[in-house]
Amino acid sequence: MAVLIPGMPAASQEKPVTESDIRLIEEARRLFDGGDYAAASNFLDRWGATAASRKQGYLDNEEIEYMQAVINAERNPMEGKEMLQAFLEHYPSSIWANRVKALTGISCAARGEYSEALVWFDDCDPRQLGIDDVRELTLYHAISLMRTGSMDDGCVLLTVLENLGGYEDEVLFYKSCADYSKGNFAEAKEGFNKSLRQSQFTAWSQLFLAEIALRENDAANAETIASSLSEYSDATVAAEASRVLGEAYYSQGKWKDADRILSKYVDGNDNADRLDVYRLGMSNWQMGNFERAIGYLGQVSVRDDALEQNAWYHMGLSSLELGKTNDAMLAF
Repeated sequence: MAVLIPGMPAASQEKPVTESDIRLIEEARRLFDGGDYAAASNFLDRWGATAASRKQGYLDNEEIEYMQAVINAERNPMEGKEMLQAFLEHYPSSIWANRVKALTGISCAARGEYSEALVWFDDCDPRQLGIDDVRELTLYHAISLMRTGSMDDGCVLLTVLENLGGYEDEVLFYKSCADYSKGNFAEAKEGFNKSLRQSQFTAWSQLFLAEIALRENDAANAETIASSLSEYSDATVAAEASRVLGEAYYSQGKWKDADRILSKYVDGNDNADRLDVYRLGMSNWQMGNFERAIGYLGQVSVRDDALEQNAWYHMGLSSLELGKTNDAMLAF
């Protein structure tokens, strides 16, 4: 008795489950089902501090982890993947597994992991999702297909999304991207000019319009557009704008400017476009910087094609200018 008595008061002081506790979790569920994830998260946090949250029967761990994983993914798709995958590892047969797989695919696509996103999309059944989830899944599935080379399949899904309604701005932009990739520049320009009005697509639409100007031999217009983006806050946009600007300078015979801008794009970029490396080498050849020209043109000579032949030819000419006859003979 002497051992047991000290523990009795603590047990008798345990707080009982109250009706207000139960209302907290019911409100969290209601808000979650209604898509108000910020408010649902707040009620889940308040619920976690109650006595009811530590008792069995009111809310099991699976439902808690499901709601928390979905809230995290919906509020920040790029950071949602890990928590969603952890949920599936803990509860592979969960009644919510299908939706979690869809959201995992969306998170992968938001992170640029398009091939992995397609695996998740193929493993879930859209017919078991709510209409809002179906729309979001269809958009990211289309983007993932387009970014992995399945342009036509991606366009089919964009048409499906168009019929479902919602995401009109996204459909317009990505259909314009598809038109660009197919060489339908008139349709692409019309779409990108409309997308300029949407802040999330303004910079990329300008970039594509600059690309189209280059393809249509309007280098001056491409220069004007790209120069306004070369210092853009988004590093990817700025890098691509520098590439387009360098190509515009090259097309106009502005060799010094082309060298300055293309150097920023090519140097240290393992994925630099091979044609831009060639342009950088040729800009230096035009200026008489023969050693520098050979350095860049040598990076082009990795395939048996016309571009490689031209690169070898100008390396030979450069070697002659430098008095390196043997190197010139080898190049020729």
